[in-house]
Amino acid sequence: MSKVLQHAVDVLNRALAADPDAINALFAHRAPCNDELAHDPDVMVRAFDNEPQTVGLLGVINGCIGGDKVIAMEANHVSEHQTTGLKIESFQVFDPTQGRDGEKV
Repeated sequence: MSKVLQHAVDVLNRALAADPDAINALFAHRAPCNDELAHDPDVMVRAFDNEPQTVGLLGVINGCIGGDKVIAMEANHVSEHQTTGLKIESFQVFDPTQGRDGEKV
């Protein structure tokens, strides 16, 4: 695993521990984005049918880091609204080629 990736996860977890309200508010915000950004080869954008495509801070950070692993949030949604009801538990390194249980997807 990349030292830069692990350092980024460590910094995010320290920031979360220091001020969970601020970090939750920062990472819960998603902004509508255009097609050019949605098709960027590095930035991760959420796009679902019948919903506007949006980008969040973590998608931009992961785009900057690059590589085969990404930073993921372990979070719970405390309300039906997926942005304002976010409660982040931790940040961690995630291999998108592995499922949550470690099996290949």
